[in-house]
Amino acid sequence: MKFFVSVVMFFFLLNCFAAAQTLIRDSCKTAAAKDPNLKYDF
Repeated sequence: MKFFVSVVMFFFLLNCFAAAQTLIRDSCKTAAAKDPNLKYDF
């Protein structure tokens, strides 16, 4: 049971990181659309 809970928490954490990445990407796209001279060098 403890293993099952840890696996579920791991997938939940992975999902949170994926959601954060898409939010960052969307905010970068909207900022670039507002100011075309803005460059992001990651």
